[in-house]
Amino acid sequence: MVAERGSASNNPNNPNYLSSWNSGIHEMDLARIFELSSDMVFLCEGDRVVFMNSFGRRVLLGNEGNPISGRSFSDFLAPDYAPIFENLSGLASGLGDAESIPLKLQTSEGVLISADVSFFEAEDFGPGMLVITAHDITDRVRLTEGIQRSEARYRMLIEQSQNMFCICDDGVLNYVNSAGIKLMRGENEKQFIGTSFFKIIHDDFVEIIKENLGDILADQEPLLVKLVCLDGSIRDVRMNFNKLDESDGRKFMIEAQDVTLQNQAAVDLYRSNLILKTRVEELFKAKERAESSDRVKSHFLANMSHELRTPLNAIVGFSDLMRSQTFGDLGSEKYVEYAKHIHQSGAHLLRIISNILEISNSETGDQIVDETSVNLNNAVESCLEITRDRAKQKNVQMIYSPTSKNTAIRADSAKLRQILLNLLSNAIKFTEPKGTVTIEYDTNEDNQILVRVTDTGIGIEQENISQILSPFAQVEYDSLTRSYEGAGLGLSIVKSFVELHGGQLKIESESGKGTQVTVFFPAERTIGNGGGKNPPA
Repeated sequence: MVAERGSASNNPNNPNYLSSWNSGIHEMDLARIFELSSDMVFLCEGDRVVFMNSFGRRVLLGNEGNPISGRSFSDFLAPDYAPIFENLSGLASGLGDAESIPLKLQTSEGVLISADVSFFEAEDFGPGMLVITAHDITDRVRLTEGIQRSEARYRMLIEQSQNMFCICDDGVLNYVNSAGIKLMRGENEKQFIGTSFFKIIHDDFVEIIKENLGDILADQEPLLVKLVCLDGSIRDVRMNFNKLDESDGRKFMIEAQDVTLQNQAAVDLYRSNLILKTRVEELFKAKERAESSDRVKSHFLANMSHELRTPLNAIVGFSDLMRSQTFGDLGSEKYVEYAKHIHQSGAHLLRIISNILEISNSETGDQIVDETSVNLNNAVESCLEITRDRAKQKNVQMIYSPTSKNTAIRADSAKLRQILLNLLSNAIKFTEPKGTVTIEYDTNEDNQILVRVTDTGIGIEQENISQILSPFAQVEYDSLTRSYEGAGLGLSIVKSFVELHGGQLKIESESGKGTQVTVFFPAERTIGNGGGKNPPA
């Protein structure tokens, strides 16, 4: 115990000063009691501090030698608390024994200390004497404040969540966040607090959850549940249950995510899939019917073509005999003229029927390819010979300058000539008088054979190029007013025969400026050429 200098009877900082209050208490015993305490201990006469133990001095004054003479207890309180304790005697009489109140003390350096402070009347020390003990609870207060701040942060996060959060105690709601109130179509928390959690669950799920709540809390697996809102509407939610204590699930938290829209979208998608599946089945059946009908049509056309070709061959043959008057004079020039028209018309009709038969065979898969080595120059020359008269009649110039007369190709000779004839005939038909039709062929860097027919005719609109490759398609759609004869099968047959040889057909055209048709035959069909290249193995 450190005593200040001065008279023992008048100096309150001297332990001997205590003996003047009660001679029955030994000052060393009293000092030992106060000095051994882990609390801050004050002895006050009225509002004036006459004694403070060493622990209190060390904590509040920082130096046990600092004087306390003339200081009141309120001098050691935080500024906000000091005015309340101006009358310590009255405060102590109003408090029960060992009753403490939380206060904040302030050190000489301005540091605030949270403490539980108790006031005891000490009449044994003299009239108006008080013993004040202050127990430091600063760490506990900080921990409590930290927990409160943490709880506030978590509450803020939960309040800002888009999912519903609620807390139940014995099945009764005692907290619902803002998202939950909104989901349940409520206006405020009071509409839910104190009500049974199972009141908001759809009847179909209540008994299941009640009977299995323990397992649900233990598994922590989400449940798909239906909620009944205050307005009577039903919402689909995914619920997560979590225990908040170890009281066998009496208190638990629920997080509910609204999945109504997702479920509705899934239902709509399922329905759409069913509709699409039904539609696909219908389309598949329609496709089968169309293919069956197409096969019937193709077989019908093939059969009819065969049936028509026999009498047409007779008509063409006999009319040719009559036209040439092989067996004698017909007797009139008109008969000769009529026989000529019959022969021309019959030949034209025979060509159309032959073309129809070719198309029918390609569609039914009855095409037969008889591959041989064909000299391309000879094939072109023979086709030019056949089409030259027609070109001469239209005053169309035919141009052919072979780059090599030795180019050979492995192909069906008849079908290759049909390709060349159809391309030349088509070019002549759509080329105006004084125009030109050019045919040429060559091999490219990939050793493919290219056959190209170019005309200066009427051309084709870009959007109609794909159309003219279909059977019976015409550049002019009106059959009554169109300027060019034909069934629209020429290019379609060319395309079919080219693809039968594994080749490709390319059409480049511009309306009023002519057309260029290029046929590409694969490299494996190239046998030889005049450029000195070795034929492929």
